[in-house]
Amino acid sequence: MKKRVYYSAMLLLLLGFGLGIFACTYQPYAQGERLYLSQCADCHMEDGSGLEQLIPALAGSDFLLSQGVETACLIKLGAKDSLLLGGRSFYGNMPPHPNLNATEITNILNYARNAWGNQAPPIKVQEVEEALQKCKR
Repeated sequence: MKKRVYYSAMLLLLLGFGLGIFACTYQPYAQGERLYLSQCADCHMEDGSGLEQLIPALAGSDFLLSQGVETACLIKLGAKDSLLLGGRSFYGNMPPHPNLNATEITNILNYARNAWGNQAPPIKVQEVEEALQKCKR
């Protein structure tokens, strides 16, 4: 009986220790960060600072935070027209990312909306799927 209690206590201790390590290394937007770095950072920069008048900053972007799921269409289809963001006009051409699926776009959005000081509630994959169906092509 004492051995069973001892082993149960040890198992709980090891389980708690393992969960503690997991909690310290948990990165909720890790896939979004990897996708952002491979798909977006060349233009919007690794730190989300953008490129002057050519490419809008995502760090501190009211547009990104206020538009939420609607930005999924920008990622998927790109943009050829000028954009007015935060009172500034951007005339660059944003390339489309047609090979990204709804889950990947969701992960990129959630990362960008919570990186570089941005804070926004998470977007759900279902919301992005619905938004992508309504995109103007």
